Amino acid sequence: MIELLTKAEAAEILGVSEMTVERMIRSGQLPAYRIAKAVTRISREDLMEYLDSRRIKVAALRKTSVNMAAVNRQRRARELPCGYVPGMKVVDPNG
Repeated sequence: MIELLTKAEAAEILGVSEMTVERMIRSGQLPAYRIAKAVTRISREDLMEYLDSRRIKVAALRKTSVNMAAVNRQRRARELPCGYVPGMKVVDPNG
């Protein structure tokens, strides 16, 4: 037997509003059953499949994450020994 959820129950599981669930249904992201004109239900299985499809894989995060060590090396390479960084405002103390 298929376990059907209301939009409110699906929204609670997803951590979004009922309106967001409605938009997801209209856009085709989330399959749903129209039981009557004003009654829509979402199967728990479809909801769990949607959640699994949205899971971010660790390998994907590693590919897209910023390597802060490389960023810091690039920043330090642009600095001059005196501490001047390109774009820094220089003020003449005598002037």
